[in-house]
Amino acid sequence: MKIDQQLANIRQPIFVERIRYKQKKHTCNVHYHNHYEIYYLLSGNRTYLIGDKMLKIYANSIVLIRPGLPHQTFGEEFERILINFSRESLREVFCERFTDELLETFDNFYLSPQQHSVGNLFESILKNYDSGNNRMLTLQLAELLTYIRTVFRTEDKKRSLPPPSDSPLLDSMINYMNENYDSINNIEEISNKFFLSKYHLCHLFSKEIGLPPIAYLTNIKIAHACDYLRNTSMSITDISTRCGFNSSSYFFRIFKKITQLSPKEYRKNYSSLK
Repeated sequence: MKIDQQLANIRQPIFVERIRYKQKKHTCNVHYHNHYEIYYLLSGNRTYLIGDKMLKIYANSIVLIRPGLPHQTFGEEFERILINFSRESLREVFCERFTDELLETFDNFYLSPQQHSVGNLFESILKNYDSGNNRMLTLQLAELLTYIRTVFRTEDKKRSLPPPSDSPLLDSMINYMNENYDSINNIEEISNKFFLSKYHLCHLFSKEIGLPPIAYLTNIKIAHACDYLRNTSMSITDISTRCGFNSSSYFFRIFKKITQLSPKEYRKNYSSLK
């Protein structure tokens, strides 16, 4: 998934989508967006990268993503419902104080399958989205957020923690790459850090994530570059350097390949400083 496609899909105040992927391997690029996201897995298993955390999710899991947080999913055949919405969409119906309370739900990020049963509410939200009933859609979105927030408050906190990853080594490498994306130049630096051959490093990433390690690292760099372009007035050259690109021309080329936009076009379309 291209970064700009993800953003284009959610220019609406509220966007709801149900999709089933039948591919044996499906990987979504690391991306950001300016909206809040609720991800509901209907069937299958997925691995979710959120910032520098990796978790396994299963059918009926709910994942909550705040704006600006880099995330990515990968795995095999699955079906999910995705809800993206802006703060302003809630403010059209609710007062500022209640809107803030609803968005406090995103202080947590994972609700396990055992803690809830809200499949019918997700289906109803999707139905109202398809019919264009925007007011009912917003009311049901608030109902969903209220329910999730209540569950987080009442359930044992330990039960809301994500399941451990199947690969502690991969966890460590991903943490390292997220923390040092701006200074890592090649996969040799990563393989040397973890005492692995380049072959085993590439094999592990391709098997578990579906991307070569250098592609994953590039996605991280571009995602951070998008954040700087949206939320700062830094020059594009400075952003290129800050995100670990040694050549501005290479940064321009890779950025446009991934986002389908030049850095200047991306800033013009998505800057929060307008």
